[in-house]
Amino acid sequence: MHARLYPYWLWLLLALPAFGMAAGLAGSDDPDIYHTLLHPTGEFSARFMIIAMLASPLVLIFRGWRGPRWLQKNRRYFGVAAFGYAALHTVF
Repeated sequence: MHARLYPYWLWLLLALPAFGMAAGLAGSDDPDIYHTLLHPTGEFSARFMIIAMLASPLVLIFRGWRGPRWLQKNRRYFGVAAFGYAALHTVF
């Protein structure tokens, strides 16, 4: 049961910044809000892409540590999240 639930927790963790951005977008009457959200969406996109791309080199450097193996196993989630934030960045 636990093995089935953890991707959803990871997705929730990766989507937390988007929830904050959506709340800011919904609660603001400022027409400049799109310009304000442009930087964070691009930044999160770049950060998640860097995390996804670091998985393999970290496995090679830290062979005995389980952290990079977990990251390598879940790098697709980080890549999809990076694409989602890049798409939001393009929209804004």
